[in-house]
Amino acid sequence: MSARTPDADRITAAVDRALSVSDGHFEQSWQSCVDSRRGERLTRMMVPTLMIAGAADGLLLANLADFQKLPNATLHVFSRVGHGVPSDVPDEFAAVVADFMEHGVVVARTLMDRLPQAAAAR
Repeated sequence: MSARTPDADRITAAVDRALSVSDGHFEQSWQSCVDSRRGERLTRMMVPTLMIAGAADGLLLANLADFQKLPNATLHVFSRVGHGVPSDVPDEFAAVVADFMEHGVVVARTLMDRLPQAAAAR
């Protein structure tokens, strides 16, 4: 895996996009993040969830804390990748998403739950 070389035009466009949002949009987005952290909604979220993070992202520790609250989730952390996972390693990102769409949450608990079905299929 190799990360893309930073592209000055792409960075400039991202900064311009971030600066172009209204104050209300920014405040509401921020408040929803604060609200979700304050409550324990994540602990009640049973939908299969794929959390993707970059090991070099400044938000990694917050992402890991959120992941630990999710009861039905799987985690993929890309080494040497920051916050822009989909744009930095697009092929690898797409492969992880495709794998999740095919197999769902795969952790020790889900594998143990599937073991009787696998044994019966033999």
